[in-house]
Amino acid sequence: MKRCFTLTSFLFLAAQLVWAQLPPNQPEQDCFGAIPLCQNVYFQANSYQGRGENPDEINGTISCMILGERNSVWYVFKVQTPGNLCFTITPVDSTDDYDWAVYNITNASCAQIGINPNLEVACNFTFNTGCAGETGPNGRTDCAGQFEPCMQVQTGQTFVLNVSNFNASNAGYTIDFSQSDATLFDDVAPEIVSMSSFCTGVEVTFSENVLCATVDPGDFTFAGPDGPYTISQVTSESCDNGGSFDKVYRLVVDPPIQQAGTYTVALTGAVSDFCGNVSRSASQPIFMPLPPTAAMATLAPQCQGDNLFTFNYTGPSTVAAYAWSFGDGGSSILRQPQHTYSGYGDLTATLIIRDNNGCEDTTTQTIVVHPAPVARAQAIAPLCEDDSLLFVSLSQYPDATMQTFTWLIGDGTVTSQPVFEHVLKEPGRYPVMIRTTNNFGCEDTASMMVRVWPKADVDFVTEDNVCLGEPATLQFA
Repeated sequence: MKRCFTLTSFLFLAAQLVWAQLPPNQPEQDCFGAIPLCQNVYFQANSYQGRGENPDEINGTISCMILGERNSVWYVFKVQTPGNLCFTITPVDSTDDYDWAVYNITNASCAQIGINPNLEVACNFTFNTGCAGETGPNGRTDCAGQFEPCMQVQTGQTFVLNVSNFNASNAGYTIDFSQSDATLFDDVAPEIVSMSSFCTGVEVTFSENVLCATVDPGDFTFAGPDGPYTISQVTSESCDNGGSFDKVYRLVVDPPIQQAGTYTVALTGAVSDFCGNVSRSASQPIFMPLPPTAAMATLAPQCQGDNLFTFNYTGPSTVAAYAWSFGDGGSSILRQPQHTYSGYGDLTATLIIRDNNGCEDTTTQTIVVHPAPVARAQAIAPLCEDDSLLFVSLSQYPDATMQTFTWLIGDGTVTSQPVFEHVLKEPGRYPVMIRTTNNFGCEDTASMMVRVWPKADVDFVTEDNVCLGEPATLQFA
């Protein structure tokens, strides 16, 4: 929790002063962690090193601080009454060169400072030419441009101030707002001004920034249909990024809402702004819509190489967008996509749905693709009529035990033997097919053509009379 310094604390610190330069990367060196200013006089005992975890918050191309932050720190203050807002930065060491810039973040965030030139309302990047190194928006005209005009401000506006130490000395400085007729004194307690539902709970907006350190789940209650409920978590963009304060907080409800209806959110704890004003207890009704529910139809296993799965959303929610992931790298944004798997195994299909409020829900299902056999056949010659042919199955059965297979021979023969001999009695061309089926019921077929040639018809004649020992003449008929 950041502390607000008064004139009394200034005098105490001055009496206890020991010069030292603060280590780099203090939370207040980033805009999200800015030190709150609530009184006319603030004393910074020590100078800073470095520029925080976010060193490029000031963009030199759209700011008078053309080199950005240098050994800098951030402050934040809110205007209580309108008028001229003036301040003077007075270094403890009169030779120090301090630069500064003021940004109006009433309707903006720290993240926009580096991209929106309209947020910078006053700035000075002039060398220390005298006047004990004093600088600031105070309307003075001495010391060659170290000063700027006072700023016209309105009630409720929020500003952040960056102070940079150009020459990186150890000594600190005083920031004095006492010349202003506008005031920073804040005696108004923060209160809830609006609420809205989001995917897992309620977003609460306060009338002003409240300190992150004062907000926790126990400060709120949530009641309604199907209760009881608790607030399990409180988050905020600024607080989650290391900041000290924020206006908007998200309350996560536990258990999740399962019924649309009117609920009641109550602020029962003591949350406070950066000037110590404590909020008052209050409650408000809020309508909570039914959150999205993702569901998909159950799909039966299919076989590899012969599958076409039809995915179907079956939930009750009104869906604005679908995102399917099939588990093999494939995806779709259709409500009822179809998908074919080339491999086999147990694959996880995921469905993410999004409703019109941007809320999402996810469901998964295991898709089973059975391995398919690979049919292969071989016929071993000779290939002449009346010869015996050897038929051999070379089929493969990955991750499964073969259940059945069938040979279909072109002469009408049907058999389930893995290896068999068969005689094709007539010459010609015979189609041969093998069908293999594994124990999952997945099958594959392979076919080939066997050519059977006719046998040669051989005959011959000789001379009628041949004597023993004499040559004979044979002639094919």
